[in-house]
Amino acid sequence: MPVVLSQGAMEPFAVPAKREAANRLGDELVGVDDRDLFDHDECAALADPDKVQWGSSGYGLCWRTGNDQPWRQIGSGERVYGPPNTSVDPSQVPVLARRTIASQTMAAWAAHTEQNVSPVALQTQAAVRDLFLSSDTDASTRPDSLDARRARAVVRAQYDLTQRYLAEQSISEVTVSRGMWFATDGSFPAWVPPEKGARHSADVTLNPAASFTVRSEVASYFARREWDEDEYVSVRLHGTVPAARVLSLPRTGMGCLAEEELVVIGGGGQWEVERV
Repeated sequence: MPVVLSQGAMEPFAVPAKREAANRLGDELVGVDDRDLFDHDECAALADPDKVQWGSSGYGLCWRTGNDQPWRQIGSGERVYGPPNTSVDPSQVPVLARRTIASQTMAAWAAHTEQNVSPVALQTQAAVRDLFLSSDTDASTRPDSLDARRARAVVRAQYDLTQRYLAEQSISEVTVSRGMWFATDGSFPAWVPPEKGARHSADVTLNPAASFTVRSEVASYFARREWDEDEYVSVRLHGTVPAARVLSLPRTGMGCLAEEELVVIGGGGQWEVERV
């Protein structure tokens, strides 16, 4: 399955570890109806897999209806240029299709930045909001597009898988940190401490899904990096969150191993804010 992760010394370990996490997350989707994960043509192919050609490449599971047709990636529908690396037995298709969906979500989260907005990552954010931060009465107004239904299915599977893992490890809470920066033009939030070195508790509203780390030095990197201190205000958030607010870990799905990233269900809450 295609996964995105930090390159470097951890790669020989991280690649198989993240592939295993994608497989576990995909297997968690086994009970989800095809119509909530795949488009009409894909559903037809999955319903009668012996009539379709299947293959596997760096893009995950791909398929085509005949020799004169292009190969396309399951889930995204994107065209795959060149033949797949290996053929796939039709009996393995339901499992590999779901693992590809899981891997796509993980890869989109890993590659998503403020400068490079990933549509799949945005759908993931919306799904976390719908499932965990909206009231039950809002359920009838949730978007019913395939992208929205798929994102909610993956997020629910991601959460359930992570919660089982934390329970098995007897983890009830996690202490985390997050690095952030803002321009010094005065547009930064009121909860940012007034001067460098100051630290206080404040109400902070985060995205529905927010990346944190268990390593303070990683938070410092994302807060400061190499930027000019005259142009940027750098802060770190610190806090201890209950296990029930942890959406994913590197071992269960979304999250960079090298950065010891946890994806936390955000929204409003109290955090210790440190200006660095």
